[in-house]
Amino acid sequence: MKPIVIVSIKYLFICLIFSASVYPQNVYNNFMKEFYLDRSPSAKAISMGGGLVAYPEYEFSFWYNPATVGLSEPITTNLSYASADEKKYYYDMEASYNSGKFGAFGISKIFLESSYRNGIPEDNRIWIYDLYTLNYAYQPFKSFFAGINLNLLSIDNIQTSTKTIYPIDLGILKIFQFRDSKHISQKLTLGSSIYNIMNVKVENHFTKESYPLPVILRLGTSYNFLYKTKIKTGEMNLINFIGQIELEKLLNSGYYTTYKAGAGITIADAFSVRIGYFNRNVSFGSDFTTNQHQFNYGAGIKIPFIFLAEELMPFSMRFDYSFCPQPEVDTFEFSFRWEKPF
Repeated sequence: MKPIVIVSIKYLFICLIFSASVYPQNVYNNFMKEFYLDRSPSAKAISMGGGLVAYPEYEFSFWYNPATVGLSEPITTNLSYASADEKKYYYDMEASYNSGKFGAFGISKIFLESSYRNGIPEDNRIWIYDLYTLNYAYQPFKSFFAGINLNLLSIDNIQTSTKTIYPIDLGILKIFQFRDSKHISQKLTLGSSIYNIMNVKVENHFTKESYPLPVILRLGTSYNFLYKTKIKTGEMNLINFIGQIELEKLLNSGYYTTYKAGAGITIADAFSVRIGYFNRNVSFGSDFTTNQHQFNYGAGIKIPFIFLAEELMPFSMRFDYSFCPQPEVDTFEFSFRWEKPF
């Protein structure tokens, strides 16, 4: 099986490196902008600039980099909810199982109800988007992961009809682990993903027009510093610092190139604060383009029950919050993680 996996990884790597020259046609023109570009399911990601393609932990893997589901706990569930205003709200939920030897599997659902279309409000229409994703990641080599998303996207305009399409996403992740001393360890992570690699588009059966979805390439790196200490029930991360930078580029558009940066620190494996920044060139049609940039911030609290009673409660729960000033969006996230292998 391993030669097949290696060939698949090489093919994936070539796709990611040379993909910028593959999509000159089917130019993206803001279709589903409010779904793919104006939102992010993870409160942690939003507060750190919006990018987690090279994050050294599992966090809504299907949306940022399919490969990072390979970093998940034996069982993980994530739920998030956000509301921009009375005309737009969405929720996200996912669950994953990491078997170790045979890779990690995840399933997820995103729901968005909005009166916005392509970033412009429409008072007389409601758009409903449902995205279902099957996520799989495998570790063919030590600290190297590759992943794939198989998606089912349903687009429902109440005044017309439902469209169903099937985009595919790919991702890779490499972690370089350094351990400086008994208490200090460091990680450098490189990640890349490409979303909608087949350049799927939606066709309007009334007007016969076609609307390509964005083909999104993400490249990023992160640095993780850990200061660990011994406690009665094992080892605890007394200080956990993560800093990251990321480039997001649409391969079928000259716009929406985004530069992201963020950092977060967690104390005693329980209390987190985060800050992030992004800069993006935005298009609202041929007559209006602008540049969008801002700082976001957030906080989180983790309840590590595993430190209190490892045998009885080998799990943790986490609550995260992020605030995005423009547009004003509060995002709430809940995570449950079963941390002990079966």
